[in-house]
Amino acid sequence: MRKPTNLLTPEYIRSLTGTRCQKVDAERNDLSIVMPAMTWQMRNAEGKRVKIPGPVHNAAKYDREAALRAIDKLTRPPEAELEPLPAPDGVITLGYAMAAWKQRRFAMSKAKKLRDSSKDTYGYWLKHIENWTIEGRPATSKPLDDITPVDVDDLQEELSDRSTTANKVIFVILSAVYKFAKGKRWTVYNPTEGLERLPTDPFQPILSKAEFAQLYEAAWRVSNSDPAAWPLLLICNTGSRTAEAANIPISEIDGNKWAIAATRAKAKKAHVYALESSQQVFIARRAAGWKTDVDKTNAVRHLYQKLLKQLGIPKSGVHAIRRHIASVIAEKYGIEAASAHLGHASVTQTAQYVKVWKEKRQEVAEDIATMLFRAAEVG
Repeated sequence: MRKPTNLLTPEYIRSLTGTRCQKVDAERNDLSIVMPAMTWQMRNAEGKRVKIPGPVHNAAKYDREAALRAIDKLTRPPEAELEPLPAPDGVITLGYAMAAWKQRRFAMSKAKKLRDSSKDTYGYWLKHIENWTIEGRPATSKPLDDITPVDVDDLQEELSDRSTTANKVIFVILSAVYKFAKGKRWTVYNPTEGLERLPTDPFQPILSKAEFAQLYEAAWRVSNSDPAAWPLLLICNTGSRTAEAANIPISEIDGNKWAIAATRAKAKKAHVYALESSQQVFIARRAAGWKTDVDKTNAVRHLYQKLLKQLGIPKSGVHAIRRHIASVIAEKYGIEAASAHLGHASVTQTAQYVKVWKEKRQEVAEDIATMLFRAAEVG
């Protein structure tokens, strides 16, 4: 596809109105429908030929003065950094973030694969997104922090009857932006790599730090009278599954390495849970005889519910402890560390456990434009 050449002037930028692309002749100094991966090759007011990333050009429809400042940066030497375009009214919206995300190599590489059959990709994409409303509000004016997985599912259902290449690009960009904005930044360069599910707050409850501390103390108090307290304490120390903690052979607790070489209940693969060197009590339980029986798993669950009731903590399953530990590890060390500790096969699985701290969402969303626009290749 031939790259359109336009005469880029301040008057031209200021003449852009509305938020829709119209398919017109490129020589008429107006927008043409191009795929998101394409770069606009234009001339500035001084007649110098410059390459303008599509998102910068299209972002002019949201904030024309900001676009002028960005384009001015593009006319400088290649080593000059491109400052991020400020979002309209200072709020990162879905439409604005999606325009910014197009500049990432992730979206570009996906769109390039559809080059031969998607002449009007961006036009269809913009049209569908602008016509999509959430609770009566245009999607492009809804802050990213308010977008939920249900909203994304609604859009997908709305467009499910259309199997165009435009829709494929829509979902690529939409899912990428949503994953990055709603969760923590997994990696600096490609936050969506290997993360297929959206990191949202789990449907299952997670114990708070205060509730976890109360439960742990209560389990210690009854440990001398109730054998089920020991597997429960082991879960609190390692985040292991209930079946693993209840039926683990005492011989698997390695006092020399302060670890438990347990067998994962689901995948049936070996996994090591680390123990602190101060947790000698689990080693000492060998002398008391770590008995295992068929009803031990149910005994742990029964004790857990009993303690929750005594402490006035909302009802939940024992797995809430595992989710709490995953969230604490992810908050301090990252989701990859939490995934490794729990023995998950992938970060995708851990993302279903981890609690999303909402106060960080807008901060991450605001980083989208900063990181992506600075990564623009100018040459």
